[in-house]
Parts: sequence; C-alpha cells; structure tokens
Amino acid sequence: MSKAKQARQPKPRPSLFLSHSRADAAWCGPFVEALQQKGYDVWYPEGEQQDGESWLEASQEQICARDVFIVIWSPHASAAPHIQDAPPLPAGPGGAPRTYREESLLLIALLRTLWRLSYQEVHDWLCAWPALALACGLPVGPDGRVRVPSKSQQSKRLRASGAPPSETLFVLLVRAALWTGLTRARDLIIDSAPILAWRRADPDAALGHAPAHHPRSLLLGYRVHTLLCRGTGLPLLFLLSPANVHDAPFARPLLAWTVRLFLVRPRVVRLDAGYWGLKLIAWIHMVLGARAVLPWNPKRQKKRDGLPPTWTAEELGKRSSIERFFGRTFIFFRLQRPPVSGWSAVATRVTLTYAALWVIALAAWQAGRPELIRSPRLVLAHVWEGIE
Repeated sequence: MSKAKQARQPKPRPSLFLSHSRADAAWCGPFVEALQQKGYDVWYPEGEQQDGESWLEASQEQICARDVFIVIWSPHASAAPHIQDAPPLPAGPGGAPRTYREESLLLIALLRTLWRLSYQEVHDWLCAWPALALACGLPVGPDGRVRVPSKSQQSKRLRASGAPPSETLFVLLVRAALWTGLTRARDLIIDSAPILAWRRADPDAALGHAPAHHPRSLLLGYRVHTLLCRGTGLPLLFLLSPANVHDAPFARPLLAWTVRLFLVRPRVVRLDAGYWGLKLIAWIHMVLGARAVLPWNPKRQKKRDGLPPTWTAEELGKRSSIERFFGRTFIFFRLQRPPVSGWSAVATRVTLTYAALWVIALAAWQAGRPELIRSPRLVLAHVWEGIE
C-alpha cells in the first residue's frame, strides 16, 4: 500500500474506560452512546450485567486493557462514601501526617520556574497572594489562613519526589498541545546541549568535549538530548546523560518513545553529522516512514562511494532552529549552569523548564496569540497585567 493511501486512512480511535457514579447513569448513558457513534470503543460498567467479585475483576481487567481512563466527576461522585472516606496523606519521616500534597508542591515548583523565583520569593509571594495559594491546593489552617510551605520544605520535598512527577506533567502538557492543535510534530530536530555542573564534586557529572564555539575544550557536567518540533520550536521529549556520552545512541530512543507516547507520525527528522549511521537512517525511513536529513559523515565506512548525501544546504539550514531554542531557553531560564547537584536534581530542573515552555505556549495559543508561543517575557507580562 502506498504512503498516500496509508496517510488517508483514519487513525484508530483509542479505547475508553468510563468511571461514574450510579446516580449519574441517566446522564452518562446518552454520553456513552454519543461516543460510540463517533467510533470509540467504550467500556461502560452500567451496561455490564455482573455483580460482586466478577464485576470487580472485569473492571480491573478493563482498566489495564483500555487506552484512556475517563472519570465523570459530579456532586454525586464527590459525595460517594468511598470518596469521602479517602485515607489521609502518608505520614512523613517523623510520623506526623504531611500537610502539603505532592500536586500542590509540583504546581509551586512550576510557578517558581516560570517566574524565575527563589524558594523564599515563592513563599513570600504565596503569603501575600492567598487566592493563588488556594488555587495551588494549599490547605487552610485552624486560624482561617492559608498554610504556605517554607523554603526548606519546598526544597526537601522536591528532592524527595525526584524527577518522575515533573516528567509526568511535561508529557501531559505535550499531549494537551497535540490535542489543541498547537503542534502536529511533523518536522522534528534532534540535537544536544551541555549543562555545566554546579559543583566540581557532583557525583553524576562527567568531563566531556565542549561545543566548537565554547572557549574551553572540555566541560564538566551533563548533556541534554532534545527532540524539538520545528513548527513550534518547542521540545517534545528529552534525555539526560553525562557530558562524556556520544549523541548517536539517543536518537532512536527519543524518536521511538515520542511516537509511542504521543501517537505522532513524523515526516522529516533532522540531525547533525554526529548522528550519522546507516542503521539509524534505514530505521527512520522504513519504520517511521519519515525522511532523514543529516550531513553525510562517511567515517568508518569502508566503501565511501555510492553513499550520496541525504541533505541539501537549504534543508540542512532549517536545523538551526534548535540552536536558537537552546540559546533563548538556557539564557532565559538560567539553565547553562543550574544551582543544583546530582542527576535527579538536574533532570527535575530541565523537566520543569521544558514544562514551563509548554505552559507559556498553551497560554498564548488559548489567548489567540500564536505568534507569542515562544515569547515567555511577553506572555508573562500579559498575564501579570491581567492579574493587576
């Protein structure tokens, strides 16, 4: 079958699991029928004639098998006994129950990254702005005042949670951008940039070669391998490695995970000469169905004739957008040498920075200003004017 016919074929709809309160069955029934008419495969517990343990086992099996889990949240659902009797937050190291939820602290960390504030500045900001503190989900104390985590509490909890919460947030933001039509991820670029270690004693940093334009030949730190959407100039996925690791092994995992996570179909993949490899080029063409654009690097090739370049000067010049991305992002969010040490801390810092970029882009897109999706200064200035 030709690529044109394959492109015209409709994409398969994701399978859905619908969770709801039995009191909302009269409303959920027509909703499920509308989804089914659109071609969605919906598992609706109300329509299953099973009781007791068999119903529970069937529900657990369907939850694992379905692609999307939808929760119908209503006053009936929030008043359900198993919701009201939810267990308290887990106790901390000292045995006392935790006051602040992980979701609230993650939102505070994202706000701190967006506005480039310190822990103390965020604390003072939330104390002076109770509405924002409540919007972040912070609890209210017995005196009626919102309780705000101190700078030490923010730092300790962020280190304890590690990178997974912020990575999950980043993936959800990219999926939201795909759903809203902000990006289609058709034209992709892969490249890496160095991140300097904050301390020489950083146990996870390594000594690697610096870029050609850098005054020093060797740098101690990390490299962030980024997959960029050329249409929006925003990152779709990234991997972090020590600075002494070669770029080439990261191209295929980045592309494979992006296709699997976001269900995209890239048409062009642009790379530099460091990623040259016949196996990678063949995999991009045969498996992804995309076109690889990268300079010809015939090193380690015994037969150098018969290997034509896979690029032109005009096509290769389009890869420069990722260099501009690294320049504006690393300078604005101070990512050249972040004041953190250790693999998990650096990964969390990079993830929050990339997530902040998507928050800015989504805010500009929803406001009807697509020309500002790569302008954090202007978007944040408009947000601040709207608040005032």
